[in-house]
Amino acid sequence: MTAQDVTGAAKLFNSAVKADKNDGKARFYLGVALNRLNLHDLAYGQFQASRRLKQIHRDLGFEAGWAAQATGRNKAAITLLEPYVKNFPKNAKAHEFLGRAYARTNQLDKAEASLRKALNLNPRLKPTVLLVLSQIAARRGNTEQANQLANQLLREAPDSKIGEALNTSRILGTGPARRPTKPWSAYVATTVGHNDNVIGFSSDVPLPVEITSKSSGFLSLEGGGEYAWRFGQDQTVAAGYGMRYDVFFRLNKQDVFDNNFYARYQRAVRQLPGSVVASILASYGHTQVDGDRFRDAFSVRPSVAVKPADNVGLEFFFARTMSDTREADAGIPVNSSRDADLNSFGGRAVINFPSANMAVSLGLARLHNNADGSDHGYRGTRFSVGARLKLFEDYTVNAQYTKTDYRYTAPHSLAPFVLSGLGFAFARDDDVAAFKLQVSRPITDRVSGFAKFDFTDTTSNIPLFTYSQTVFGAGVLARF
Repeated sequence: MTAQDVTGAAKLFNSAVKADKNDGKARFYLGVALNRLNLHDLAYGQFQASRRLKQIHRDLGFEAGWAAQATGRNKAAITLLEPYVKNFPKNAKAHEFLGRAYARTNQLDKAEASLRKALNLNPRLKPTVLLVLSQIAARRGNTEQANQLANQLLREAPDSKIGEALNTSRILGTGPARRPTKPWSAYVATTVGHNDNVIGFSSDVPLPVEITSKSSGFLSLEGGGEYAWRFGQDQTVAAGYGMRYDVFFRLNKQDVFDNNFYARYQRAVRQLPGSVVASILASYGHTQVDGDRFRDAFSVRPSVAVKPADNVGLEFFFARTMSDTREADAGIPVNSSRDADLNSFGGRAVINFPSANMAVSLGLARLHNNADGSDHGYRGTRFSVGARLKLFEDYTVNAQYTKTDYRYTAPHSLAPFVLSGLGFAFARDDDVAAFKLQVSRPITDRVSGFAKFDFTDTTSNIPLFTYSQTVFGAGVLARF
């Protein structure tokens, strides 16, 4: 197919598709022609059909990624273009399209790197690349750099369509380089599902009276928002709120209402190598069960994140949580009080594999819980491993396995009364394994649907605390 007769080529391949709807090769080339006619939505449909028909052309990632980013399917564009630019690193337009998609999903560092790569490969892309780089600088709060890039565009490409449009918008006072990033974000979500063992009072270490062994369907409502203030390129202060309300259809007086208020300060430390970001998070949580106060907790969490390589991220943290928990229905406060100071410290690593559309995470933390009640002081170790995999048709799978051991620091008050205790007091040991699986897919750019499955298995040397729990559900999430 030559560039001189794109319209004729589109008609030719359209006739071939009508003659044989299973001709994946014809569908691919029809999509190529439609892309060049700026009919990107129609082109994207043809590329999806070509993929389903197992007709995988070497340029399918580029063509479909072009169509995806042109129609606002930015996550799909990233999924398609990331492996393509790795296999064909000299394609400047592919780097440009990938940079645009990164920018629209607020991955500004990746966007800038891709766009500058595109410009180095092909200086003729300067008008479009400089415009997006200017917008990125503005979103970072760097008005001076944004205007410098816009002025560079006007100097070096004044007669380009983008240069003319930018000059006109500057005259009218509507230039995009001066527009700051949206300072706020919000989300709402709803989930309907089933829980085969409702634990009435949410806790890492529930009491026997809270392990109901009762199943119920449930409705979960979540929502929240954040407002961020940016100071130059390196500093951000944010404040936000999140809530969750769980209603269990078959159980009375077990509705749980969680509230969380937080503030966060972040600073990029550019004097150090490795994209170092230091942050501190302070939060206050308030939980109600059946409308009555159950727990209040205040937490402070400083952390440092670093990127030793482009595809590797590391985080190291320390957290201190002070909680005040309502007394249980049974027990003596000197034993059963769960008011506590929990100190935890550890680290997490995330490794991205762009060619496989996958990321793997590993985490390790040490827990020191100093409780007022002798039954709840413990030392613990938590290990986690997770994976995120992007599949066909924009499906994303998230899986995580967490193993935590709780080694209690004092003999448990119930130990003498269990069969294995034989009248002697001994410390409680729990091993908790949790597995989470979620599959999600965008419905629109702002709304996605998901299905999830959670399984928890707890084994204790005091049989009263041994239980398992299975939860599954499905819902929708909207981000604004």
